[in-house]
Amino acid sequence: MLKMMLPIGSASFVKFAFQSARKHPKECLETRIDIDVRIRNAIEEWKKGEVGYGG
Repeated sequence: MLKMMLPIGSASFVKFAFQSARKHPKECLETRIDIDVRIRNAIEEWKKGEVGYGG
């Protein structure tokens, strides 16, 4: 999928992203946890019908 979005430079992007994650493991873990919590909360709100569609 990344190759479809970035046909040129996708390999460099992936290499850079993983390189950065290795340099900053604590921040990477905190970010993944934060994203997970936000997505779970959004799904729970959606299941309860609390999220509007903006229209």
